[in-house]
Amino acid sequence: MDENIIPLIEGILFLSGQPINEKELSNMLNLTVVEVKTALDKLIDIYSEDAHGIQIRKLSNGYCMCTKPELGKTLKQFFTNENKLSDAALETLAIIAYNQPVTKIKIDEIRGINSEKTIQTLLEREFIREAGRLESPGKPILYETTDNFLKYFGMNSLKDLPNIE
Repeated sequence: MDENIIPLIEGILFLSGQPINEKELSNMLNLTVVEVKTALDKLIDIYSEDAHGIQIRKLSNGYCMCTKPELGKTLKQFFTNENKLSDAALETLAIIAYNQPVTKIKIDEIRGINSEKTIQTLLEREFIREAGRLESPGKPILYETTDNFLKYFGMNSLKDLPNIE
């Protein structure tokens, strides 16, 4: 394997801001999926060492670069509250995560309050997305979580959500 592949994939992951899967990297770099997977495994090993503050994470539909969870508490003090989610946003996200795809009507019913502004904020921050429409009168929009949701909460997939008792 060409040693230039690893820093190239590292640079792509750093700049992308979005998860990228093996097939996409393979097409971008004109490499086989096996070559890309080998390079990604090498990067994961490199960044797993304690000397690094970032890691390469495999999410449900690709790989991304993010900070290590154990540094979160310290790193948070360097950023303003604009990255924090309100209690309303956290509550709405939990409802969507556990009930997806779900309509605004169902979210409002569970919360007992209008969630329109909260849903709009979550859409703008790309924590949720429209997942189609329910086949019922009025055809209400269905919402589901995104990879940004998984990344923000340090999960690889929705299977990592805590069980509801």
